[in-house]
Formats: sequence, C-alpha cells, structure tokens
Amino acid sequence: MGDFQVRAIQSSIDRNQYYKAIISDIHQFEKLLADGRIEKAQNMIGVEQEICIIDKNGRPNPKAIEILNDIADPHFTNELALFNLEANGDPMQLGQNTLSNMEKHLHGMMQIGQAVASDHESSLLLTGILPTLKYNHLIFSWMTPKERYQILSNELLKLR
Repeated sequence: MGDFQVRAIQSSIDRNQYYKAIISDIHQFEKLLADGRIEKAQNMIGVEQEICIIDKNGRPNPKAIEILNDIADPHFTNELALFNLEANGDPMQLGQNTLSNMEKHLHGMMQIGQAVASDHESSLLLTGILPTLKYNHLIFSWMTPKERYQILSNELLKLR
C-alpha cells in the first residue's frame, strides 16, 4: 500500500533531495540488516490483490470511488484506474496451512467486495489485464482523482 502524501518535483533541488532521501533509506535498511534487526524467527507472508470492476457486459466500470465509499473495510483501497480496486490481505506467519488460510481470507474479502459492487451494478473480476479494455479507458478521465496518480503520470511524462 502506497503513501498518498506526495508532491511534484519542482526543481533540481527537489530532485536532489528526493535522491538523497532514497539513498538514506537504503543506508538505513542496510544498517538494519547489518545489525540483525530484521526479524528472522518468523517468516511472514502477505498478499495484495488487484481487482477489476466490470459492468454486466464485462467492460470496465468506473465505480471504484462509490464502492470504496460503501465497503467500510480497511483491506480495500483504490488503484490507478477508476475500474480497479486493491485488496490487501493480513500478514500471516508462513507455515503448513498458510496458503490455504490466505486463500480463505482472499475469498472472504472478495465476497465483501462483490456484495458492495453488486449494489453499484458491478462485478469484481480477478484478471491480469482486462481483455475488454480499450484505448479510451486509459485516459485521464478514467484515472482515480488522487493527486498521487496525477503527479506520477506527470513525472513519467517528463521522463519520456
């Protein structure tokens, strides 16, 4: 899950500060590893599930905001497109039945999501790339209206 507190890079000073912060984070992580402060006793695993929202004809349905407003479950969050959601499973200790338990947890989250999506004349679909996507689904009006995504898009455009 990302942090939504972002701002655009305005100058070379901002860019340098950004790179310095990344390098600092890497050094801090290296220090945690070197000092043995990363827990080794418990092997944990988590899951993040990308979800497509579709209409009755299997086409992308831009209902993410409405569904998230009604879902009242902290496992769910928005994604880049208005026809996507993200479900984040609880971390679990890796063991004999972990994958089965994770599957049950995902099914439970999907049932919650589907119940709310149905109220918005939508269904949830687990797929890599939605085969019914068309070029017009990839324009800004279909993007989740969060500053984070607009900044990301603008920065990528600058890199091109």
